[in-house]
Amino acid sequence: MSDMRITVFCEDFPVPTFIQRHVTLLGGDLVAIRVDPGAEAMLATTIPVTGLTVGSPRETLLHHIWRRSKEVVFGFSRPALPLVADGAWREFLREHRPDVVLAEFAPNGMMCLPACHELGIPVVVHFHGYDASALLRQKPYRRHLPVLFTGSSAVVVVSASMARTVEMLGCDPGKLHLIPCGAPVSEFTPSGKVDRQPAHFIAVADMLPVKGPLLTLRAFRLCAATCPGVRLAMIGGGGPLLGAVRRFVRANRLENVDLLGRQPVSVVRQYMQDSSVFLQHSMRTSLGHVEGWAVAIAEAAACGLPVIASRHGGIPDQVIEGATGFLVREADWKAMGEKMVVLARNPDLRVQMGLAGRANIEKIGNLALQIDKLKRLLTACAQRR
Repeated sequence: MSDMRITVFCEDFPVPTFIQRHVTLLGGDLVAIRVDPGAEAMLATTIPVTGLTVGSPRETLLHHIWRRSKEVVFGFSRPALPLVADGAWREFLREHRPDVVLAEFAPNGMMCLPACHELGIPVVVHFHGYDASALLRQKPYRRHLPVLFTGSSAVVVVSASMARTVEMLGCDPGKLHLIPCGAPVSEFTPSGKVDRQPAHFIAVADMLPVKGPLLTLRAFRLCAATCPGVRLAMIGGGGPLLGAVRRFVRANRLENVDLLGRQPVSVVRQYMQDSSVFLQHSMRTSLGHVEGWAVAIAEAAACGLPVIASRHGGIPDQVIEGATGFLVREADWKAMGEKMVVLARNPDLRVQMGLAGRANIEKIGNLALQIDKLKRLLTACAQRR
């Protein structure tokens, strides 16, 4: 089906980088329920969108935080599209007649499924993280999952641990497909500065509990105490821990830490190519949130950086212990700091691990290969309708 029509269904626009890449590389339409009005001009010329509610960026962000908090803390009820959005969604489906819908995150699959069923349009549900971890604490959400599994044509997960979780929840193994998000490895060329001394560390993540930025800082402080001249660049936007991160840096007089805020992909790529080691200390949050596939780790590996990270979610799928980097227990910042010292003092080992990491990610995290797998799956589901 060379002319197959794909619709990607999500909640809010702008969307995360991995969803942008899905839309662009699959050649699909994007349907977002809510849209930042600052993005309207771009959407009008590049991505067909319908069934949306436009509000201020602050309102969109607050709604997103409120809904996620309500789901995780106070309980989950099956999401339903607002009446106007539901009508627009059905109109979109009748007018565009997509061959298949890719629903990003399970709750969005629950929202788009009824109208798709009525019109005989198959839905592929893509789990990414909180929908296979934090939400599972809510019994109503778990009760709705069998309907989603039965009603969807296929279910996509991004890591082996997530696949085990979703299968235990009752998903038919025949419907389950492991397809990591991947990274555009051709765009992230190997760094020529992995062996620079003193070592330059880099972390790319928003200041969220699941990303563990304070643990990364504690580990770096330990490393810097014995390895003079090392530096850490932290790239990432806002989040509830941003203030605590700034206070930690000031209180510990970490003048060798640069807090760079959110940056475009081109800037992130340049910093990675100027760095020596990538850091990420993800951890299960108090609400049970676990990450799926760490896109930044894949990008760093593509740049030939060794990775020091926690054994969390899908990270063990990406980092080969002792070969492409080091893995430590969640919350063990001392062990992370000790591994940072090892790599800070051994530039040859950094180069060796970085080259191995690049070769590994070309096989398991190459975005082009993963998109091809996803497109073949979507095509198969469309052909079975």
